[in-house]
Amino acid sequence: MKKVVYYFSKAGNTKLIAEAIATELGVNAEPIDNYQKEAVDVLFIGGSLKADGIDAKLKKFLLDLSPELIGNLVCFGTSASGNAVLPAIKGVLKDSKLNIVAESFVCKGKFLLMNRGKPDAEDCANAKVFASRVINSLKI
Repeated sequence: MKKVVYYFSKAGNTKLIAEAIATELGVNAEPIDNYQKEAVDVLFIGGSLKADGIDAKLKKFLLDLSPELIGNLVCFGTSASGNAVLPAIKGVLKDSKLNIVAESFVCKGKFLLMNRGKPDAEDCANAKVFASRVINSLKI
């Protein structure tokens, strides 16, 4: 099973979670700028959710994804409020034929004076459990 992890992170919060997921999967986490168009069984994609939604650069990346190359899309992310990134990504991809896995992962991330120390070791451990659970649940 070919698995990849890509992320978009400005403050480093999502990068930290991406690296935890990638470690669990035995792959490298890469920023979306390094995306390699190739056939994969599972693409884990991470981003942060801000008050105005997900970043325009991540939106463009999502819209450029080729459904014929991606078996399953798994979402994860961080936000100051702890709100899930999955609805925002699903909103961007509403007309896409991508298979978006229903389970997603989100944890709080630091922003200005909020959530200092987040994501923390527990968040990273939870992200690893999430990644393992998703991979084990897929029928590939």
